[in-house]
Amino acid sequence: MVMRITGLSSGMDIDGMVSKLMKAEQLPIDNLNKQKTKNEWLQDSYRAVNTAIYPLSEQGKQLQYNYNWPTASGTDASGNPVFTQADKDAIYAKINSFVSTYNDTSVALKSKLDETVEQSFQPLTSDQKKAMSDVDIKNWEIKAKQGLLRGDTIVSKAYLDLRSDVTTEVTGIASTYKSLADIGVTTGVYNKYDPSTAGKLYIDSTKLKAAIDADPQAAINLFTTHGTGTDRGIAQRIYEDAGNRMTEISKKAGSTNGSYTSTFTSLGKKDNDLAQKIADMTEKLSKKEDQFYRMFSTMETAIEKGNSQMSWLHSQMG
Repeated sequence: MVMRITGLSSGMDIDGMVSKLMKAEQLPIDNLNKQKTKNEWLQDSYRAVNTAIYPLSEQGKQLQYNYNWPTASGTDASGNPVFTQADKDAIYAKINSFVSTYNDTSVALKSKLDETVEQSFQPLTSDQKKAMSDVDIKNWEIKAKQGLLRGDTIVSKAYLDLRSDVTTEVTGIASTYKSLADIGVTTGVYNKYDPSTAGKLYIDSTKLKAAIDADPQAAINLFTTHGTGTDRGIAQRIYEDAGNRMTEISKKAGSTNGSYTSTFTSLGKKDNDLAQKIADMTEKLSKKEDQFYRMFSTMETAIEKGNSQMSWLHSQMG
């Protein structure tokens, strides 16, 4: 680091002149910092999607096995399984809970896909933040983060996969009911002006209770049947497809609270590369600043020398 003379003796505002020159030199770094910030916001958005999918994945994991459902207390004279009313109520409660969790996930995904992009709101520079209050910064960044996953292919696939999982008939089943629609669980009409309707399932309570009352085991089989493709039961589909999308997102953006610069993820590698570029450019910028100070210090010395010579000449001319 060079010794920096501020120009007090010559009247030159060296600090001011260097500061103005450095602002122009700082612009490329500011742009890289904006890219890095946006990349980290994108990682956060993807991780939030995984957080939204996880509860549904876990529910699918549990519901795909018979031992997590009420079991028949015996069989009737025809050999059909017998369930108590308490068992039937428990089956209804499990399906109702599944639908609720599914709806939360579906709305969360569709909201991200449809979120409006606020192009005029971009990441703030450090200088811009200095001129704003904490509240204003927070509100600005809320707007700037909107729409990062609008139309995203991974999130779209997750949404469509889950929707297909609950609407496609279970072909590998030999019982009374082959789809959720058969037991009174159907999809509603999506209103693009109301994100809360996005891909939601709706329960016809009367029909669901009647279906469970008529054949409780058949209702359970919709979830617990195992196979491949459309032979898979609802729970197996959800668990596998949700898990696949979560894995894909993790490979792209990492896990919640994970490092933004992890080279094991595609966005993390990008963040790491940007960080290195910023570090390299910052080092060059520091050298450039020293260069400006050396240049103005040389000018300062020359001016002072000239002033000294002029003073000597004036003294000689008396």
